[in-house]
Amino acid sequence: MVLAEVAEKEKLTVSEEELNERINQYKQQYQQSAAQFDEPDMRREVVSRILTEKTVDKLTELATKK
Repeated sequence: MVLAEVAEKEKLTVSEEELNERINQYKQQYQQSAAQFDEPDMRREVVSRILTEKTVDKLTELATKK
């Protein structure tokens, strides 16, 4: 919940390009189950993962800012 609040306040988003790039990476990594990454639920999960990573990166940046 806290990460979601930070993401909203910092206006962090995931572009379609970022999503597609990450999905392509996962498809290469998990070739046997690549088709699952085309399903809407999985796409939402990937967006959530990317947004969490961006939020943690932003918090790290803010915490180490001089």
